[in-house]
Amino acid sequence: MLNVTKSNYMIFHAVHTPTPEETKLVVSNEAIKKQTSTKFLGIYLDENLKWTYQINFIGTKLSKSLDILRANTVIACQLSRDTILYYSLPILDLWYRNWERQQKKLINKITKL
Repeated sequence: MLNVTKSNYMIFHAVHTPTPEETKLVVSNEAIKKQTSTKFLGIYLDENLKWTYQINFIGTKLSKSLDILRANTVIACQLSRDTILYYSLPILDLWYRNWERQQKKLINKITKL
C-alpha cells in the first residue's frame, strides 16, 4: 500500500526546456505532491538532473565537521591537517566513488570554506 503523505514525484526535463505543464497524480483520492528536488537512496536529485543539491549537502556536512574542530581552539591547535582530513575523507570517499565526475566542483567548494 502506498503512503501518499510520504510520497512525491518529479518530472525530469532539460534545463533549456520549459517545465512541463502541471500534472496531478492522485491515489485513493489523495494528491501526490510534485517536487523540484528530492532525496532518493541517499542522493539528492533535482528535476534537471543537476548535482547542485548534492554538492551543497556534502559541502554543508563537511563544513559542520570542520566548524566543530575549529570551535575548540585547544583541540584545533593540536590537530594536524592529516587528522582533520582523516575525519573528512570518509565523506569525500563515499561521494567520490559514486560521483567521480563531479569531484572538481566539490573540491572547489570545499577549498573556499
